[in-house]
This record gives sequence, C-alpha cells and structure tokens, in this order.
Amino acid sequence: MKTCKKCGGTSFYSNGRCKPCAIARAKKWHAENPDKAKTAKKKYADVNRDKVRQSNREYASRNKEKMSAYAKEYRAANLQKELDRSARWRSANPDYLKNYYYANKGVSQQRSKAWYASNKERCNLMSAAYYRSNKEKCLAECKAYRISNRERINKWQREWREKNKDKARIYSSRWRAKNIEKCRLIVQNRRAKLRANGGVLTYGISEKLYKLQRGKCACCGKPLGKNYQLDHIMPVALGGVNEDWNIQLLRATCNYQKHAKHPITFMQERGFLL
Repeated sequence: MKTCKKCGGTSFYSNGRCKPCAIARAKKWHAENPDKAKTAKKKYADVNRDKVRQSNREYASRNKEKMSAYAKEYRAANLQKELDRSARWRSANPDYLKNYYYANKGVSQQRSKAWYASNKERCNLMSAAYYRSNKEKCLAECKAYRISNRERINKWQREWREKNKDKARIYSSRWRAKNIEKCRLIVQNRRAKLRANGGVLTYGISEKLYKLQRGKCACCGKPLGKNYQLDHIMPVALGGVNEDWNIQLLRATCNYQKHAKHPITFMQERGFLL
C-alpha cells in the first residue's frame, strides 16, 4: 500500500498528492493569509455558484447535528446582525415567504406548531413586546378579522364552550365582574329592543311549552334536560316580539347555535328544511 513519506497517510488525490498534507498546507495558508483566502473563496463561489450550493447541501445533509449546533452558536453570538440581515431580506423579498407558505401550507403549519411548542415563553414575550409597540395596528387587525370571520369565530366559540363548560363559566363570571358597566349596557339595550318590539310573556309559559313539546328540544328533538332555555323563534334582533306565540324551548347548545339567526336559515343549516 502506498504511504506518504511525510505524514504516513494512505489517502491520496487522483494527481498523487497526499490528502492530509494538502489539507494541512491549505489550513496553514488560510491562517497566514485570511484576506487573500476570503477574496479567493468569494471569487470561486461567484464563478461556481451552483456547484458550491450543491456541495453545501450535501455537507449539511451529512452533518445535520453539527450544522444545527454551529448555527445556534453563531446566532447567539451575532443575534442583532442576524436580525438585521433577516429584516433586509424580508423587505427585499416581500412575497417570497407568503408564496412559500401557501405552496407548502401543511409542512409550514407543522413546523410552526413544533417551534411554538418548544419556545412558548419566547413566543409570549415576543407577542407581548410586538403588541405594546403596535397596539393600534393589532386592535384594527383583530377587529377587521372578527368582522370578516364572524360565523367562523362564533362556531369555534360554541364548540369550545361545549367542550369546556366549567372553564367557560369561570371566564364568563370573571368577565362580568371586570366589565360591570358593559354588562349593564348589554342588558339595557336588549330591554330597549324588547320594549320597542312589544310584548310580555305570561307566567308559566315554560311549563306549558315543556308539556306541549313533550320535554324535547324544538330544534333537534333531543330531551331538553334541566338546562333548557327560552328562545324567541323570530329573534328580537330581527324584529321578533316578546310574546308567547314567538317562544320555544331549546337545549342550551341549540340556542347558542341559533343565536340571532332567522329560523328558516338556521333550520336549513341544520339540514331540516330545503
């Protein structure tokens, strides 16, 4: 077996040069001539861009843990520099990230969830800091989103309340305690609507309807149970009057889902009417 007379190595290039000796010479030259080495490296990268990228990808795939550790260490030591570089790149490529997200939505969402799960405290601090410095913008965006996604939000809230009844009661009682004036205004506005629409319910209407409906929900037909609610068939918000003939008993879930919807629209959504 051929061996190097200088280092005793057995690995050689195709031109016959010893690999360990060549690497050692290159490292020594780079250490003695850092500026020349940097210029030469940049020049080679500009001329052989695709080749360098492919080589970097192959090296990164072979040394994932090493590259990850190096990236974390470098970012920690040069955080502000990296943040500035990222900001410059985002401003120069405003549509790239958005297009990539929609082209790889599933992968992007999984990656975001995994990162959030392992960096919850950091995310909370970042969110709080951003909100403090952009309060008006955040409030305007939230308001616009709620207006354009009202049905979706209401559905999500109903589903959450149904799955977390105890938590919902606690949150609701806390909110009422902190927002006494708002609660008064809500009740007052509803009373004003009832007075404007007219009508008064007679005593014992709940018992009468319970017997007429045979203890079942007027919407889904399931047993009413103990937590049933009185519902205006035509909602007060849509001009319904507060009279006995406009009242029905619904399960709490059905009443929350119906809310202020037109009765025909609501029943069509449930698949009962064509």
